[in-house]
Amino acid sequence: MKKIIFLLIAVPFFLIGCGSDNDVNLVTYDNGELEKELKEEGIQPKLPTKFPIVIVEHELSIPPPPTPKGQFPVYYTGENGEYFELMIWDRPVTWEEISTYEKVDINGNESFYMSDEAYTSTLHWEDGDYYYILQYHHQSSETKITKGDLINIAESFK
Repeated sequence: MKKIIFLLIAVPFFLIGCGSDNDVNLVTYDNGELEKELKEEGIQPKLPTKFPIVIVEHELSIPPPPTPKGQFPVYYTGENGEYFELMIWDRPVTWEEISTYEKVDINGNESFYMSDEAYTSTLHWEDGDYYYILQYHHQSSETKITKGDLINIAESFK
């Protein structure tokens, strides 16, 4: 009888614990084509492997001169018009005009998050030789993307 009571109590806690994985609402994204495009540009940064929505396309848009080299913008579009912008830099980036931000952790790297909730939410971090800015444009879709969603995307980089 004690075993049955134990199982009735323990099993639900086990199932709840297994169901609280951060990846539950994330959709895998294959960056194979983008990896090739970036390799042709001479860089091999980590890229997001998961998003909280289905991504239907990406666009690598290298700005023409006189824009300084080392900036690699990638635009991701979701199936409902969601719009993410990923800026990859192969050199240090400083942000002197940022007045309000929240420090967050991305895979052990100190990072910072900013949001005006109406237009954009932005996550900035450094990993290895690259500097990343991941931005979600709220006005592009009615899909709500949270700070936790952006952090989950950043933590999926491989």
